[in-house]
Amino acid sequence: MKMSTPFNRAPIVHFLMRVPRVTFVEGQRPGGSHSHAINTIDAHSEVIQASGHVAIAKFGAPNPRVERLQKQIQEQVPTYLILVFKRGGKFIGFKSLISAIRLGTPTAEIKNSAPSYYREFSYSAGLWFVVEGPLQICDLTKLQLASNKKPLLEVLSASRTPSMLVETVGYVPLRRSTHRSSSTK
Repeated sequence: MKMSTPFNRAPIVHFLMRVPRVTFVEGQRPGGSHSHAINTIDAHSEVIQASGHVAIAKFGAPNPRVERLQKQIQEQVPTYLILVFKRGGKFIGFKSLISAIRLGTPTAEIKNSAPSYYREFSYSAGLWFVVEGPLQICDLTKLQLASNKKPLLEVLSASRTPSMLVETVGYVPLRRSTHRSSSTK
């Protein structure tokens, strides 16, 4: 069994997910409105303020790369969920620590930890993240794709990929120096 050391540890990755800045929800509202807009970040932040955590769904096809994230969480490596949306031509990111990941149908506990508007979507997501603590602004300029090391903002601008694994820019595994200093007398 190979032990992980600072000299051979894989870079820490985080899960980035595009979200709409505003989510439009159908359904009866006070005053008779049938459709209403919800600020996605605010809706999740309100649940965090009330309970200290929130369940966040990734709708669409589940991402098979979550095993690496689950391993990091199990090893108590700080691993973030980063939510990104575009406003005025700029990408804005928010991050929070992931405490759990669930593939498949959400448990009753996850449903109770999600913003109430998720009921309108019948909790149909196949991938769920539970995050702890507030959603904090995330500096996206300091992130790169884990797969090819391209700057995140470049990738976000050129593609519509809904989710990706990212890491801190410039990650270089530490290596023991093989160079020996020589001294002359």
